[in-house]
Amino acid sequence: MRQLNIPAVLLVVVGILLTACGPDAPSSVPVTGAPPTPVDGELQPDLLIAAANIEFVPNQVSVAAGVPFTIGFDNRDAGVPHDLVLTGLSGEIIAQTGVVAGPAHVSIQVPALAPGSYTFTCQVHPNMVGTLTAE
Repeated sequence: MRQLNIPAVLLVVVGILLTACGPDAPSSVPVTGAPPTPVDGELQPDLLIAAANIEFVPNQVSVAAGVPFTIGFDNRDAGVPHDLVLTGLSGEIIAQTGVVAGPAHVSIQVPALAPGSYTFTCQVHPNMVGTLTAE
């Protein structure tokens, strides 16, 4: 009968777990003066924001002031509803997605913004808050 090499087995198991549970880094693309490019009839976003584990990732983003752009909103929380509402300097709604249950992806177009800090929130989960800076 053959004995198991316990340290070798543990090393393999830990390696598999680390690979499977590694971080999924969010991405954001800086806004440029070029308009978004349609792919399969949909606009490619200039900026990507995800909802993951009941928080926005990233929760601080920057765009160029004076240039319209598209936000891609990726709800990664399976079965959990989220939306993204971008509000202006005086609290007015500038752009918003509908509420979508994850996993789902939607895009919204945002008009050119004046320089300043803007807030994005999830109306379903008021603790989800982020800041968009136009500079």
